[in-house]
Amino acid sequence: MNSTIADISIVLITTDRSPKKNYFSETAENLVRGGVFESERLNLFHVISGNAEDEHFDYHSIISRKGKCQIYKPLRTLLPCESAGRALYIGSLDKSRWVLFLEDDIDVCADFLDSVGRWLDRFGNYPDYRIFQFGCPYTPQVHLSRPPIWEYPSKYDFYGTQCFAIRSRDAESLGKYIFPNPEIVRPNPGYDPIIPDEDISPFLYRHNPSQYDLMFCQWAEIYHPNCSFVASVPSFVQHIGEESSLTNSTSCHKFSWPGREWRYGK
Repeated sequence: MNSTIADISIVLITTDRSPKKNYFSETAENLVRGGVFESERLNLFHVISGNAEDEHFDYHSIISRKGKCQIYKPLRTLLPCESAGRALYIGSLDKSRWVLFLEDDIDVCADFLDSVGRWLDRFGNYPDYRIFQFGCPYTPQVHLSRPPIWEYPSKYDFYGTQCFAIRSRDAESLGKYIFPNPEIVRPNPGYDPIIPDEDISPFLYRHNPSQYDLMFCQWAEIYHPNCSFVASVPSFVQHIGEESSLTNSTSCHKFSWPGREWRYGK
């Protein structure tokens, strides 16, 4: 397969933050401006909602008019770990080489998807790298030294899932791992039609279902104990959220982002 043609599927998770500010429309316009839907590397674009009722999200006029877009709404409101797991699993079904996971409160650099693709062409062939983060709150020392890639000292230092890439086969495995919430008794077989019951991971820890980024570490320890998580330097996205949808905090992390006009490798 030609690695430069339709080798990336995007999954974007969104939820209704009301009465807090919603960012979906702004993020969608940022992706359009960043050229995502004109990129030859885009296979399919999936919007995964965590809410059964969210008519205020103007999906069709903003994103689906660009084509290659599919919208998923659940039968019931999902926990954050369920939305993220569902998104990763859905993305893996495309059989693209990469699944690019996005949250709904980001701005992006120019030529965004092609920039991500060029970076992955350079650094994505190392089998011990499993998570490739494009929005990372790394230390000021890393920012100043500007290596093109930064390896987390420990997988347990990883946090923040505004934008990361993962190989399709790993997206399937990780999605199955983080989807179930150990605090919930499954009400009946097949209550989510996307992931079959028999595919749900038997290895379950107790987690806060909102902090699914911490579940990535357990997944890696179980399935890929010698792997590493890495991040691009600089970040390709900026976190525009001012309020957490998960907590009452009004202080959210920001990234060392060169801005809308910057692009990677061109």
